[in-house]
Amino acid sequence: MSGGGIPDVDPGTSPRMRRRTFPVECLVVVLTFIAAYLFLDNGRPPNSTRAVAEQGNVETSEEATTSVTLPTTTLSPTTIASTIATTTTAAPTTTTGPVITPVNALLIGDSVLAELRWFDGAVVSLEGFSYTLDAESCRRISWKSCRGRERRTADSVVKVLNGMNESFDVIVLLGGYHASQNGFRGEIEDFIKVASKMATKVVIINYKESLHYPSPGSNGTKSLFADFNEDLRAMEAEGALGGAIVADWNMFTQDDPTWFRADKMHPNVIGTLAMGWFVSATIAELYNNPCPVTGNHPCVVPDARNPITDWLTMYGMEYTDQHCYEDGSARERVCEEDRIMY
Repeated sequence: MSGGGIPDVDPGTSPRMRRRTFPVECLVVVLTFIAAYLFLDNGRPPNSTRAVAEQGNVETSEEATTSVTLPTTTLSPTTIASTIATTTTAAPTTTTGPVITPVNALLIGDSVLAELRWFDGAVVSLEGFSYTLDAESCRRISWKSCRGRERRTADSVVKVLNGMNESFDVIVLLGGYHASQNGFRGEIEDFIKVASKMATKVVIINYKESLHYPSPGSNGTKSLFADFNEDLRAMEAEGALGGAIVADWNMFTQDDPTWFRADKMHPNVIGTLAMGWFVSATIAELYNNPCPVTGNHPCVVPDARNPITDWLTMYGMEYTDQHCYEDGSARERVCEEDRIMY
């Protein structure tokens, strides 16, 4: 090979005829450009092959042409697919929460339930459903009520229900503490007859078994309300409650004596918030809705609440003994320390 990168003279040609060979690198570059052109031109082949001629260092008196013919290249779909980098975007993940069933409830009862009304702000613990709260001191289930601490005599639960035109999804009874040992069962039967016609579901919150109200003949060793709870269990086993659900408030509160006032039946503000949560959770479980506060689903009401639960912090309230009553038929609002408990 002579200098300047020009190849030696081909022995089979005239000494005056010299040609350049195509380096492999040049061929690769040319093929690459052609492939790109064909791709951009939608893969259409060229009309003719391309001839590239170069003249070497030959004298102008002689016309010497040497051509190199390049093959036609067509990119296959597979080649194109591998050449173009594609980005696949994953479909967004959709998280579906539980279906919430709207619930319209009637909460009806006596002074125990009325604590939700008497402690300002305590109704914050009733959540997850719409409700009507009808709670009166000294109210009985079907017998004539006694005169209560708000200086009036309330209608019985059954009388109130008979006077209503509204229907509800669920009726919750939290009352009956003024019943007698012998009359309790009959009052519950009266309630079931009326309530079952007004709502598709009925809940009876059972009774806190306070020894402050002893069962007759027990010498103070058994609560009257333990008798009531036994009657409820017997009626439930007999089918006398229809489809009514008995929610075990007594069991739920067994480890929490600090929730109650001196009579161990009426809740203080802490126990009242716990009671609101218990009612709300009972309804949530009944309708397969999420639990109040935590949003747990499915909602399962525990047999006994953890006694270290800080209900005041949970609901943003402070401890107080102040009750706000609605006195007389005019329901005049009077806020003061708790009155006698009945």
